[in-house]
Amino acid sequence: RQAFDRQTFYSLGLQWKQLGVERLAGILSVVVILCGIAAVLWWMQLLRWYTKPVSLTSFLSVTVLMILIAFGEELVFRGYVLRNLMEQWHPTPSLILSALVFAVFHSLNPDFNLIAFVNILLAGLVLGLNYIYTRNLWFGIFFHFAWNWLQGPVLGFEVSGLELPTMLQQDLSGSIVLTGGGFGLEASWLTTIALLLAIPLLYSLFQKYYRR
Repeated sequence: RQAFDRQTFYSLGLQWKQLGVERLAGILSVVVILCGIAAVLWWMQLLRWYTKPVSLTSFLSVTVLMILIAFGEELVFRGYVLRNLMEQWHPTPSLILSALVFAVFHSLNPDFNLIAFVNILLAGLVLGLNYIYTRNLWFGIFFHFAWNWLQGPVLGFEVSGLELPTMLQQDLSGSIVLTGGGFGLEASWLTTIALLLAIPLLYSLFQKYYRR
């Protein structure tokens, strides 16, 4: 195994065994959040979908890309940055600072704005919460991948300002503070509300599950 900052990649949080609940929780959390937001936009008549042929090769390629991005960013921002911060500081400021670095990293993406910054910061808190308790990356990797894949290739939104091949095409209208505009749902106030609800819920669940 390769060493990274005198730590093996495996030791950064890639232990696979006995973490099926975390992986499932990562995926289900995303399904609830993103489908809930999309349902609100549909109910407000701001979002309609229609189908359009998409290349299977393109769809599979972007899926592999989503996996690599989720794995790589979680390894860096949670496995390396958050882990190293927690060796010096209390977990709470370490989590906040790692989430801040994560948000700044996305600031060069197309159509980035203040709402996007706030939401990616909040997403960084969600992604790091489980790591604080488990020192394992799989919740974050599955959450991160499911978020990008469901938001973009499936539901048809831009992903952090990037337009990708999608299964569903959209008719999207209304204020960009609700729809996210060209940055995708990560620049919507609906996402802000959803993440602000998710953080204390996940925190309480992790507290109860890992502190028992």
